[in-house]
Amino acid sequence: MTRIKKSRKVNNNGPARPPREKASARAKHTGKKVGKGQTSGSRHSQSKEALARQEAATKDPRLGSKTPIALFVDATAPAKAAPKALAPDVELAKLEADPRLNNLLERTESGETLKPKDQAWLDATLDRIADLMHQLGLDVDDEGYEEEPESDEPDLLSRFEQGADLLDQYKE
Repeated sequence: MTRIKKSRKVNNNGPARPPREKASARAKHTGKKVGKGQTSGSRHSQSKEALARQEAATKDPRLGSKTPIALFVDATAPAKAAPKALAPDVELAKLEADPRLNNLLERTESGETLKPKDQAWLDATLDRIADLMHQLGLDVDDEGYEEEPESDEPDLLSRFEQGADLLDQYKE
């Protein structure tokens, strides 16, 4: 058998070579070599994140504040104006549309006991609504309404007795 020397030329039936790339495209990692593991001496020194976390925990936010604080009350300084009071009808509409009030009223109607803080707020708000309704003349008088009898037993008993008398009359 004759020996055929290997060549780098590609025959027409051999595998196609990809085109050559430029040297700049081939050099992907020109930057700093990425190492594995921890840096030298890292077990004896704290990390930057741990140091920052430790500083934030010990740092008092009040230190270094540049806000001026008045040590004495200045009589010449203008006092802050009180907020303008709303018209009674506007305030009443605003209070009645309050979602917190509606939520607390639903909870009390369902028989749930409220926290003392919520109960105090609810009582104060309902008192304010009553005052506003009185100012606007929208009071609902309890005298105008008749209360329903607490129990219908006497009424039912009298009807039963009348029915028994009618039954006796029918038998005769």
